[in-house]
Amino acid sequence: MKKGADTMDNITKIKNIYPLSHMQEGMLFHSFLRKEEGAYVEQSLFTIKGSLSYDWFQRSIQAIIDRHDIFRTVFLPHVPHLSGPRQVVMTEREFHLYSEDISHLQINDQNEFIDCFKEKDKQKGFDLQKDMLMRISLFKTAEDEHVCLWSHHHILMDGWCLGIVLQEFMQIYQSIHAGKPLSLDPVRPYSTYISWLTNRDKETAAEYWGSYLKNYSTPSPLPRVSDEEKKEGYHREDLIFSLNKPLTDKLKETAKQHGVTLATLIQAVWGVMLQQYNRTDDVVFGAVVSGRPSEIPGVEQMIGLFINTIPVRIKTHQDETFQELLRRCQKEMLEAEPFTCQPLFDIQANTALKQELIDHIIVFENYPLQQKIADSADRADSPLQIDQVKVSEQSGYNFNLVVAPGEELVIKFSYNAFVYDAAWISCIKRQLTQALSTAAQHPDIPIADFSFLDVTEKEQIVTQFNNKKTENPKNHTII
Repeated sequence: MKKGADTMDNITKIKNIYPLSHMQEGMLFHSFLRKEEGAYVEQSLFTIKGSLSYDWFQRSIQAIIDRHDIFRTVFLPHVPHLSGPRQVVMTEREFHLYSEDISHLQINDQNEFIDCFKEKDKQKGFDLQKDMLMRISLFKTAEDEHVCLWSHHHILMDGWCLGIVLQEFMQIYQSIHAGKPLSLDPVRPYSTYISWLTNRDKETAAEYWGSYLKNYSTPSPLPRVSDEEKKEGYHREDLIFSLNKPLTDKLKETAKQHGVTLATLIQAVWGVMLQQYNRTDDVVFGAVVSGRPSEIPGVEQMIGLFINTIPVRIKTHQDETFQELLRRCQKEMLEAEPFTCQPLFDIQANTALKQELIDHIIVFENYPLQQKIADSADRADSPLQIDQVKVSEQSGYNFNLVVAPGEELVIKFSYNAFVYDAAWISCIKRQLTQALSTAAQHPDIPIADFSFLDVTEKEQIVTQFNNKKTENPKNHTII
């Protein structure tokens, strides 16, 4: 009798069981396959200013966990009587906040302490089958200042969600602080998206990508320029730079003028550079999309893993100008929209190149993270201010071009230093900046004349590399 009661008790703790999205399945599979510590652990670090109550903080986070199913979910590779892995939503899960006062340390020591803690926290990883897949740690650094480390397994949610979650956290905390009841819109659970995913037409999507990539058979990687042997493994380095405001404004203006998004403009420029690097007129690279189908009501506020990587093909025709290419790329982006949920491994499997189709990716971070936080903190009644948000994500690609829009466009090259060396990455930085400047100033330029060499590089190639003049001794034969 006791055993049966136990089982019943366990069953009542389960709210829902449903399949995984393709992206989640990939992560689950890799997490069990590669027991690599810290794989898929996403960490965000930010500063909270204001008089902070740990009790209210704990209650606010608990309210978010009670509100969104995904934070009470565990992932099982096998469930009896069901085929394939499942995600299991618990009716309740209890959150425990970790906090530590390090305000007695010097600023440098504080930073070192937090970095060290962050690394250990990453190595700890998560057990997908039983852990709460999110950890939050608070460090008091000064009288009214805390640094918050927010770690979660990527299988739960993508970067887009953090803005939504932090905004809700601010609203809940504010309502506790003001002693007022809270009114948040009802949530649509992630299971809504999974149902949509299960019922969509995969055949049409497969046909679309088949025709989009038809006759593409030679890879167009980002060339590797290095004197050193390629090493095994991944050593991540970042090169971050920003484009000045005049150039950023000019790019936005050019995009608007031609009815394209900034993301399309940057992808077109990158495609043209890649064509010249590979001496071809047809290239393919990966782009990360938000993957939120507009036909699902309330999808913008849903918490879960939606992002997907899709191929972008930039093929230019003879005598085509850059602005003609731009408009065509935008048209193709819109046509691809309904099919952006197709898993990349399915798309690749139906091409001649298979895994070699994509060698690197572009990520356009237009998720409203900073904006949402700014909106919440700008309110006069806000007891807390959140700023300096740093999100660290890592993909499996050796090169990632990450673009963050703003007053000044910020570009980050996140790359594997065992594959690409720093001098070549700086060279790409120079050439991309020049190419964006060319696109912004002269969108009517024919692709054949599109150059991304700046004055010094041109001079070097034309004059210095071409200097063949040499003195021949008069009284000797050539041999």
